[in-house]
Amino acid sequence: MRYPVRSRRSVHPVPQVVAGTVYAEKMENSFNNLAQQQPDESVRAAVAELHTQVADLVGRLKDSSPDDAADVAETLTQLTDEAAKPEPNKSTLRRLGQGIVTASKAVADVAVPVAGAVTAVLKVVGIAAL
Repeated sequence: MRYPVRSRRSVHPVPQVVAGTVYAEKMENSFNNLAQQQPDESVRAAVAELHTQVADLVGRLKDSSPDDAADVAETLTQLTDEAAKPEPNKSTLRRLGQGIVTASKAVADVAVPVAGAVTAVLKVVGIAAL
């Protein structure tokens, strides 16, 4: 599922895997904040894809490891909030991205897509690599 990124007032639909959870509201609110503050469409699109991939990760962690699911959702929220700033702190984004990638290794099926999505976000904000 891809999040629609139509305008600065874009609404972030919550993927089914996290819909109705405490994680969903935080993730949705952080993305909507970014969509309102970040004029760069490429940043919004990259962060939307990251949200899709992390929602899959959180959905897989929520039953077996709820603390890890909460940590990943919170880290995604922090990364999204930082990316929404006019001049995001690159070292903060890199650190948060590394945290998400590390957590994704607990679920082998999503590790590569999550790492790719994190890398894409970092690239559009001017960070060459993790």
